[in-house]
Amino acid sequence: MALILGDLIKQYRQEHSCSMDQFSKLSGLSKAYISILERNVNPVNGKPVIPSLETIKAVSQAIGMDFNDVIIPLRYFPTKSCSGHPYFTFPAAQ
Repeated sequence: MALILGDLIKQYRQEHSCSMDQFSKLSGLSKAYISILERNVNPVNGKPVIPSLETIKAVSQAIGMDFNDVIIPLRYFPTKSCSGHPYFTFPAAQ
């Protein structure tokens, strides 16, 4: 089973006894967003969270992993918006 970014964050925080506040300072992400990523529910629409590349990069740096080692096992697929900007989609459940 593929991972979501929140799984990596939660695992890192548990293994390093790291609070959300500490991880927030380490990653530069807000505590609220870290909580959203860990729960994997967008509070606006109730759908799974689709983190930006910048968010994935911030998490990879915070947990001391290479960006590619973080992004490859994640369950997001790159695509392009109508404006041509890359973003990630969450695949339909199988």
